[in-house]
Amino acid sequence: MSLGKRLFAVLGAPVMALVAGLLFSSIALLLIDESPTNAFSAMWQYGVYNGDTGGIQWASIIEILNQAVPLFFAGLAAAIGFRMGLFNIGVEGQYLISALVAVYLGAKFSVWAPIHVLIILVIAMLTGAAWAGIAGLLKVKRNVNEVISTIMLNYIAFNLISWLFFNYWRDERSVGALNIVTTPLPETAWLPSLNPVLEAFGVNPRRAELSSLVILAVIVGFAFWFMLNRTQFGYDLRASGTSAPAAQASGVKAKAMILRAMLISGGLAGLVGMLTILSETHQYATDFPKNYGFDGIAVALIGRNSAGGAALAALLFGFLRRGGQALLSEQIPVEIINIMTGSIILAAVIAFAMVNRWAQNEETKALSAAVEAKELETA
Repeated sequence: MSLGKRLFAVLGAPVMALVAGLLFSSIALLLIDESPTNAFSAMWQYGVYNGDTGGIQWASIIEILNQAVPLFFAGLAAAIGFRMGLFNIGVEGQYLISALVAVYLGAKFSVWAPIHVLIILVIAMLTGAAWAGIAGLLKVKRNVNEVISTIMLNYIAFNLISWLFFNYWRDERSVGALNIVTTPLPETAWLPSLNPVLEAFGVNPRRAELSSLVILAVIVGFAFWFMLNRTQFGYDLRASGTSAPAAQASGVKAKAMILRAMLISGGLAGLVGMLTILSETHQYATDFPKNYGFDGIAVALIGRNSAGGAALAALLFGFLRRGGQALLSEQIPVEIINIMTGSIILAAVIAFAMVNRWAQNEETKALSAAVEAKELETA
């Protein structure tokens, strides 16, 4: 396959999805007598660059990065399942219950700061892995479809969280307030911001705080790439996702791979809520950020289930969330962002199917040509 065709196989679907999102959003804007150019320009100027008010909008870029981190973790959690041929719909429940358990247990003690943060991260990952592992065991032992089991586990997690939070783990001092919270984490469990590093390079973050969890996201992203592309486990995982019967015939233990994939997916899901807990509110609350798990599915799809692709998709979604705030000042309904996001997701699913079919046809043609050339040589 030529370089141009390879680039199309990699970039074709994401680009088509983005173009479709812009197109449908433009149609929606025109239907309400708004200018698409003004709307998109306002989003860009508020979210990235505004030459009239000082150039690069560092505060917005920092917020986009902070938004992208949990989306990135959620995307990786979904991607590991997709690579295995599994559909983990339960990332939402996994990260929410992980966040509650981690903040509750983390507030019970105080040790040296790096150790305290590490313990909380481990608790969150183990909780997420355990919750996803239930679906993995049901799949392995009883062949229960993971889509059904993870959806049901989401509902169980939501109600279990409410029961524990409102009856046992809430901070009694917040009872009667609009926003009920848990006991906050001690300062030894607070992650420092990266603002001093930014300021050392001449960047003025203003009131925004760049979470140092960005560093963990980079490390986890590299580890994800290395595991999938440079280890036997990653090869077995990809082989199982491509053709489970063929992988099993070559010696891969399918049931063990399913369980491991679900455990890793749940462990990654456990990291989704950590930016809020360790860098922002330092507690669980009734307004704890939600829907990252469902958005993570879109991040994985648009990112082609790769670490680099998921990072770019997470940044795109982070930009849409941040840039969408500019629409309010332009008297434009912010629901346009939901239309754009939904359009991108829908177009991504369709585009991936089209590009994958095209790539398979190209590989078949190349293989047929190679066979014919070989036959001519031997004739």
